Amino acid sequence: MIVTIHQPSYLPWIPFLEKGLRSDVYVMLDNVQFEKNSETNRNRIKTGQGTTWLTVPISRQSHTLICEVQIPEAHAGWRRKHRRTIEENYRKAPHFDVVAPPLFNLLDRNWESLSPLNLAVDKLFLEFAGFSGRILSASEMEVPGTNWRKVLEICQALGADTYLSGLAGLDYMDLPTFDKAGIKVLFQQYEHGEYPQQFPKIGFVPRLSALDLFMNVGVGDTAKDFILSHSKWLTAAELETKPAQDDHPESGPDR
Repeated sequence: MIVTIHQPSYLPWIPFLEKGLRSDVYVMLDNVQFEKNSETNRNRIKTGQGTTWLTVPISRQSHTLICEVQIPEAHAGWRRKHRRTIEENYRKAPHFDVVAPPLFNLLDRNWESLSPLNLAVDKLFLEFAGFSGRILSASEMEVPGTNWRKVLEICQALGADTYLSGLAGLDYMDLPTFDKAGIKVLFQQYEHGEYPQQFPKIGFVPRLSALDLFMNVGVGDTAKDFILSHSKWLTAAELETKPAQDDHPESGPDR
């Protein structure tokens, strides 16, 4: 059983999906503290001027869990803004007519909190990418622990023998404890391959929302093949022999 865990992401980027495609179970870690300026409530798309952030407005207190973050009704115009921005920049993309309708159907709903929105968007993007496993929310599993102990408890509850981690896991995970529990930990090394994009005059822009890939390349097997062809999964020992990699500046993939 291969398990991966990640905070739910709004319009997630490609490595988020690649982790899922390698897994049997994808756990959305929605019962950890929300991190400001993370991809939990925003992501980038390409425009004729470069890139722009699509950000979901939120209302929260300090130390608020992701599953408790609210979307203020007073800022309901964000949904129209996101839809308009996507239309303006991707209406000429070859797969707009396939990708846009189901996404706009989600954006047209009245979302009161962030976690259900992200879960719906993440499920849609994983479906676009060809994911066929299970998707669970950590908040519904009632698993105790914090940081790496929560990750370990989730893996054990699901009967995992392999856990797929982001590189940030190297900084906090107690790997000997996972080894004693019979769980192999592999770390993601994702290299951003190029594909056709809109606005070619400004060049290829990596590290965007996977929306950009789906709009330009397509969904299903085409997207899946591209996503899976640009990554390696290595043990901590194998990473020690490789040069350092510039990781994406998002929050730690797993807590």
